[in-house]
Amino acid sequence: MKQVEHTTKEQQNNEMGEIVLRPKAVYFFSKHFFLILFFLVTAYLCTCTSDRYARLAVSAISMAIMLYLLLKYISIMLYTKWTVTDKSIVINKGILVKTTNETQLFRVIDFSEKQNIVQSVFHNTDLYVYSSDKTDPTLCIFGIDKNDAVFEEIKRRVKAQRKENQIHETNINYQTL
Repeated sequence: MKQVEHTTKEQQNNEMGEIVLRPKAVYFFSKHFFLILFFLVTAYLCTCTSDRYARLAVSAISMAIMLYLLLKYISIMLYTKWTVTDKSIVINKGILVKTTNETQLFRVIDFSEKQNIVQSVFHNTDLYVYSSDKTDPTLCIFGIDKNDAVFEEIKRRVKAQRKENQIHETNINYQTL
């Protein structure tokens, strides 16, 4: 009897050379740290207040913050995905309004990496990709693992695509003209 192997879509994509990136949960907590702290304080104040109307007001604020954080978490963590192929970076995001944007790798001009203090503690970073793309010239791949070798792989793929498409940069110094 022949066994049939079942592979997930991401495993198949990785075999084809695609890199699928999603933000880490730590990114959400580092980005919304103070709002989460404010939510915890209001939730605590709700239990400490004896006045009925004050408790109602504080609980309404606490519930609004919790709902906002929940929707942001779902939006960012579950419905944001970057796929790096040999020729492009595809961005998929959105819950109700889904958007897909593709940036061709030969259009990439430069990279930068930014990290705040909380992100550095959790080895989390944001990668900015600058390109000549008309719809999204600055692409932010946020909340990915700092130790990931993705940066070097993207740079390698960009270099290969620029070579394949015969794209060469020319720097013109206008001051000497």
